[in-house]
Amino acid sequence: MMNKKVVGLGEIACSNNEEDTIITYALSSCVAVTAYCPINKVAGMIHIVLPKPNSEKDERHRPGYYATTGARSEATSAARWR
Repeated sequence: MMNKKVVGLGEIACSNNEEDTIITYALSSCVAVTAYCPINKVAGMIHIVLPKPNSEKDERHRPGYYATTGARSEATSAARWR
């Protein structure tokens, strides 16, 4: 059975399940970054909204929201699935 993981604004999703589909909607001016590791068979997506946070507080509470912190957070999330 296919599982759908919907990635909202500033969210990150990863999966190592071949049955999962990772999807996002309404990108508009946002950017979705996807990654796949064929060795570990882990896929991930992040829905980036802004280039960088205005403060360290924003960065800590919403790392997936920003390009400067989101890619690092996605890599960390994907590493947990190995």
